[in-house]
Amino acid sequence: MNSFGINDALPTIITSRISLPRSWFSLLPQLALSLLFFTSLPSIAADHMSHHNHGNMHTSSNTEQASTTITIADPVKIYQPLPGKNMSAGYPMISNGEKQPRQLLSVSAPWAERIEIHTHQHKFGMMKMVKLDNLNIKAGESAHFKPGGLHLMIFGVQQPLPKNLSMTFCFDKDQCIDQMVEVTDY
Repeated sequence: MNSFGINDALPTIITSRISLPRSWFSLLPQLALSLLFFTSLPSIAADHMSHHNHGNMHTSSNTEQASTTITIADPVKIYQPLPGKNMSAGYPMISNGEKQPRQLLSVSAPWAERIEIHTHQHKFGMMKMVKLDNLNIKAGESAHFKPGGLHLMIFGVQQPLPKNLSMTFCFDKDQCIDQMVEVTDY
């Protein structure tokens, strides 16, 4: 008498239910990481927001001296340049509390030759860094600069870096904000 157990039927059941092309299975790790990343975003943002002071910052403007609703989290984090290199990256968080969109036009610092606004784009499976001429910040929203996304590329960094650093962020409407910088190691 032949015995037919569950173990005999299992391979047939599994292979008959999965009929996707093999190339689709190579996407499973990427899909799992994407799902993990996007489901953790709200908790990352909440944790990030709880560790920063978002009060109004020191501003200068060609218009009357009033408090601004553009804020930059204090301090802006930048990385100490690697030995033998004179470039770095910076990661501010800029919030637009106004009812109108605003544009970040430029960033400068006396201790750097130039600072560019960059982002990353994924094309054909490759990540490419792209320079932005300006950055639009929608009304009531924030721009979170972070590795692998929006960031400041800082070229011609003075070495050694001075202890008390600041950067100047210039926006549309002739508004510039000076912000303190914290230098960290990679």
